[in-house]
Amino acid sequence: MNYVKVFAHRGASAYAPENTLAAFRLAEEQGADGIELDVQLTKDGQVVVIHDENIDRTGTGTGAVRDYTLEELRKLSFHNHMEAYEGEKIPTLEEVLTFVKQGRMEVNIELKTGVYWYPEIEKKTIEIVKKSGDGRTCYLFFFQPLQCPKDTQYGYEGGDGILIYRCHAGCRKVC
Repeated sequence: MNYVKVFAHRGASAYAPENTLAAFRLAEEQGADGIELDVQLTKDGQVVVIHDENIDRTGTGTGAVRDYTLEELRKLSFHNHMEAYEGEKIPTLEEVLTFVKQGRMEVNIELKTGVYWYPEIEKKTIEIVKKSGDGRTCYLFFFQPLQCPKDTQYGYEGGDGILIYRCHAGCRKVC
């Protein structure tokens, strides 16, 4: 029997700060089948989970994610004006996938490149997904036509497309 899967957009973001481990934990507790999250690159090339290109709305700092190192971002709180979550840290994609691996949820990962083009964000994201390696289904969303992977060095076939790259066990190209 087919059923609609419920994916928590940026985690349980109505109840916990979006795109944080707290929001993803709560989404699982609430019975979500999966989570949707967004990734950006830091100044030092780390793949972090945050929707906006700037940290002003969800964090206690100002400016672009790409202008901070991971260490600098970790000094800030990403509680998104939810005082009960003050001190919540920005997670890396690897940390989120480590958490998800312990449970049953699937993951939709949106690579954010609408405002800034991050060199190698696709490669870094795919490497982290492959490294998590438990056969869980991850969907990588590319909304820029040139972003869909075309290089076999990452372990997949090339092609044109703008929608998704689906990784499941052996990583299969969909876009």
